[in-house]
Amino acid sequence: MKKIIACAIFFTILFPSLPLNENGMFHSPKYFFIKKAAHIADKAMEAAKNTLSKSFSQRITEKDVVIAIEKSLKENGSGEFFAAFSPIVASGKDSSSPNGVPDNDNYNLIEPGEVVVIDIEARYLGFCSEITRTFFIGEPTTEMKKIYSTVLEAQEAAIKKVELFKPVKEVDKEARSIIEKNGYGDAFIHATGHGLGMHRYELPIISSKSMGIFLPGEVVAIEPGIYLEGKYGMRIEDDVAVFLHGQEVLTHYPKDLKDVIIKEEQEKAVKMEEASKKSYSPNISWGGYTLLFLLVGIATAILFYIEYRRKRW
Repeated sequence: MKKIIACAIFFTILFPSLPLNENGMFHSPKYFFIKKAAHIADKAMEAAKNTLSKSFSQRITEKDVVIAIEKSLKENGSGEFFAAFSPIVASGKDSSSPNGVPDNDNYNLIEPGEVVVIDIEARYLGFCSEITRTFFIGEPTTEMKKIYSTVLEAQEAAIKKVELFKPVKEVDKEARSIIEKNGYGDAFIHATGHGLGMHRYELPIISSKSMGIFLPGEVVAIEPGIYLEGKYGMRIEDDVAVFLHGQEVLTHYPKDLKDVIIKEEQEKAVKMEEASKKSYSPNISWGGYTLLFLLVGIATAILFYIEYRRKRW
């Protein structure tokens, strides 16, 4: 396995992006590994949302959400050879800091009316994917809706600016101009994004000071945010791969406003889905399946024999 990983790293460095197929490209191992990691991250975000939906009737803490995320990551193959960083689950005032990780012994209780920022890193064969979503426990206020819509608009506009050989700083400029236009320029306190690879923070750094251009084979995370000190913060992050023929967004978890508002009735839907999975997922071992197929085979043989004898008579 170590030799396989070493070869993957070698070809990733040597061949970042080669011409090909229906998409016009051969893709490097880096692309495939990060795309797989992104799929794992999407699933972990769904696990996080399902856990948040229980906060209306249960005492759900940030730690409970972290546990659900880490369980999903492990079940779907993240960190098998390289451990991922612990997810960020920051609710209420903690979300007003970009890296709002509370003390491990003092995880906050998540309550209706709060904003919850969730930042997840998934790894596949050592390569990183990151995704961030902001959720609302119950109906958000008018101000919350405005800020979220501003962050979403900035992020989507910035993603469109990720183009081969285009200046990196233009992406930051696009996101920052939208946030400034809506009156929150001083609350956008970090770079718009960064590169992804074997490390979660790689070049290019997407900021106003960046001097580089986007190169084929690069994967970048686009993550603008707005943070109101002492109140709450919001951030949305997705991964984008750069090709000779264009770009591809690798993370796909829904981010429209309607998709990130968690309502009380969603808890019932989650419970029904969990109950349905338990009802229709019989715990049959491979030995059980073998016996089942054997019985079906015997029954089929008997039916053929009866039909054969009937025709002879």
